[in-house]
Amino acid sequence: MVVTIARLFTVIASMALLSCAPLGSGYVLSGTVTEGGAPVSGVTVSLEGSGATPATTGADGTYELFPAPYGSWQVVARKAGMVFVPRHGDPAREGSTVFLGSSHGTVLDFLAADAGSVTIPMLQGRGFESPLEGQEVRNVVGVVTRVTRKTPHAIYETVLTDGSTTPQWVGDDGFFMEAFGSGKDGDPLTSDGVFVYAHNDAYVDSKWLDSVPSDLAPGDVVSVSGIVRENRPKDRFNNSEGYLTFTRIERPTVFRVTEAGVPVTRTTSFPAGVLLTYDDTPTLPAGVTEYRVLPWQTAGLMALRDAELVMESVEGMVVRVNDPLVSSCTYYNVTGILADSGRKDGVDNANLNAAWKAIVLQDPDVAGMDFNPELLFCDYQSPDWATFDPIPQVGDRLVDSDNATVLRGVMEYTFDALYVIKPLQFTVEPTNGATVIPSQGWNFTAAITTPNMKDLSTANRTTIRNWRIGSSADARFRAPSTWGPTPEAGYIKVASFNIENFEGQGKPYAKDVDIADVIVGNLRCPDVVVVIEMGDDVGSTIVYENQDNSYAIPDGVVTSVLNFRAIIAAIKSASGLDYDFRCIDPEENRDGGEPGTNIRVGFLFRTDTLSFVDRGLPTNHLTNTAGTADTWPVTFPSPLASALATTATAIVRDPVDGSPALSQSPGRIIGSAFSGSTRKPLVGEFVHNTTNKKFFVVAAHLGSKTGDTPLYGEQQPPVFGSDSRRADQGRAIASFVQTLLAADPGAKVVVGGDMNDFPWADSMDALTGISSGDQVLFSPSERYMPANERWTYAFRGNLQQIDHIFASSGLMLGGDAAALLDWTRAVFIAHIDAPFSKNNHIQTSDHDAIIARFKIGD
Repeated sequence: MVVTIARLFTVIASMALLSCAPLGSGYVLSGTVTEGGAPVSGVTVSLEGSGATPATTGADGTYELFPAPYGSWQVVARKAGMVFVPRHGDPAREGSTVFLGSSHGTVLDFLAADAGSVTIPMLQGRGFESPLEGQEVRNVVGVVTRVTRKTPHAIYETVLTDGSTTPQWVGDDGFFMEAFGSGKDGDPLTSDGVFVYAHNDAYVDSKWLDSVPSDLAPGDVVSVSGIVRENRPKDRFNNSEGYLTFTRIERPTVFRVTEAGVPVTRTTSFPAGVLLTYDDTPTLPAGVTEYRVLPWQTAGLMALRDAELVMESVEGMVVRVNDPLVSSCTYYNVTGILADSGRKDGVDNANLNAAWKAIVLQDPDVAGMDFNPELLFCDYQSPDWATFDPIPQVGDRLVDSDNATVLRGVMEYTFDALYVIKPLQFTVEPTNGATVIPSQGWNFTAAITTPNMKDLSTANRTTIRNWRIGSSADARFRAPSTWGPTPEAGYIKVASFNIENFEGQGKPYAKDVDIADVIVGNLRCPDVVVVIEMGDDVGSTIVYENQDNSYAIPDGVVTSVLNFRAIIAAIKSASGLDYDFRCIDPEENRDGGEPGTNIRVGFLFRTDTLSFVDRGLPTNHLTNTAGTADTWPVTFPSPLASALATTATAIVRDPVDGSPALSQSPGRIIGSAFSGSTRKPLVGEFVHNTTNKKFFVVAAHLGSKTGDTPLYGEQQPPVFGSDSRRADQGRAIASFVQTLLAADPGAKVVVGGDMNDFPWADSMDALTGISSGDQVLFSPSERYMPANERWTYAFRGNLQQIDHIFASSGLMLGGDAAALLDWTRAVFIAHIDAPFSKNNHIQTSDHDAIIARFKIGD
């Protein structure tokens, strides 16, 4: 070879606290620089950005930098042709940052090495960041394992102020390479792989540096010189707060390694992959020499840190997963998977729903709040970032090009703030010894997801939809047959359904028909449907769409009457039943959500079983209009619309019978907890026609999780900064319900909606009254359903319940006692959306609908 791997440096560290300067005159930073135990002179040591005068090592290799200012500083050592590894007195610490201020004198030593002797494990180090960050390395040798290109995302274009569009760029120009032979150090805590960033930053689109061969392919052996940098990925909203960093070599110069003038390529150097497994002592497949043991049912606050450490130890390396089980739908490009079919020693993971083969987030009092660190993540998006068909669904097994249930890929920390396995793709499959390394391809084998979702024919797309949605759907997706559509004497059914930014006008397919088929066929015609994320009737022009700074140009249309009417007409067509609606339209661009959609909560209800009590200012609904768009009483802008949107409802006495009533029905709960861009809850007063019983329904959509740190981020345990905001909103709803119950302790109240939080969260304890010691609301799903059935949403590989229905004791205590023995008599979640990915027109929403059954009659 034209390049050889040089010697490794010797690890020597020492530390002492010095106080050789008078107190108050500044701080002292000192230390020693050695190479192989010998002092190194002429090394310049500086505090980046501090303004302090740098120090230089003498013949004994020591330096003293004084005066040094108070604060945290990055210490940089420089000498031409050398690299420097910082060594703190604490072996657990890595990196070149020091804090000056805890003592007057601080020591930081450095180990020096020739820049041409650096290997990939040396520059990766044992920590999350490279010990050589910012330093120049030369002739780092590795085998190319995966080539990437900067690519425009096919879906998320950004609309500029002039109406033109620009793509969102994803991926990077560059390649992954991995050490082999003497370039590996045998340390399971240091990664043997790294990414080389080859993009020419003078260009916006994909353009490689001239110093990097543009025709590199997996299997090529290369020598790389450049600067070691830690890169913090950014998501599609340009956010990176709380992210970890990803080590890469920037400003590279790359040469192919040759032997006798012939490039070394696709030799036995191509890695077979590090096996990721739950098995403590696995049997290694042919060619595999390394493995990492993944966390298994690990509970505790630092469980995700355990997973991060395992992933960091293989950052940039080829990894292998045997029997990869898809345990969550594909969210954008990320698919959650479990290794070893989600089993260890032949036993399923305790959080696995065996019927669905999906992992479910559990109550921390039962399983420990760990967000299931057993999970792995795979980028199962096509290389050109056009959403490809098919996408894996819950219960599928990933297979390679040999049809073996194996996933091979390179581990990367991505803009999703996740360690993600990027599947191997080859034009020519390389070899490791006599073994050909198969391409991953984009295939999978179906498990529970029948019919065949890989059949993309038009007829099969209809079959897929009908298997899950509507009156012909498989039994697992439908509420019990006794629940309707024929009314059940003495009972009401209340559902909550997030219909995901619904705007029915001008959309490419009839989503209103899908929603209606879910309500009729899957939920069996509930008496009330709490509708979440109903949008307005006209789509707005969005500026900087798909960016954090996006906004909608006001168009004056905030009504949602056409949307409600379209769904109601579709319900009528599917069932013959008449529904009506109630909502209060928000002020334009004031309630948050997707820009320009003006999402709000509302009610759909059956007119044959229920009557709505309209009180106060008039609102839009079906029974007060001839059906033309210009006859609705509430238009925008108007004083009536503003009054409805900004005036809070209150508890008053019914002038007829003196029972509790609403001053405005439908009316909004308005207060400081819902200030700013937050959806305001809606309250409605209903009467059950056959029993003449009154009940109240609160529709809520609590604040999002914006402000939380990433699950796989710098901060462990993660910080859920949005919790307090939702807890305040929960307390506001609980206070309203408590006021209602104070007027009538037996009042019948249902609260439903997308709460954006888990059943055990502080916000839900606040909403139910548990945290105040006065519980007024109770959860039928928590009381009756098995824990691994309680999920309505999928995120970061975890199926989880964030959509809820709660009821007052006047309904819960009057429920069917048999439900305690058979939970399907009390509550049902239609798992038609959360386990499935958005392809083939098979996902109506990103939430599952939940429905509960309550006894209202004597």
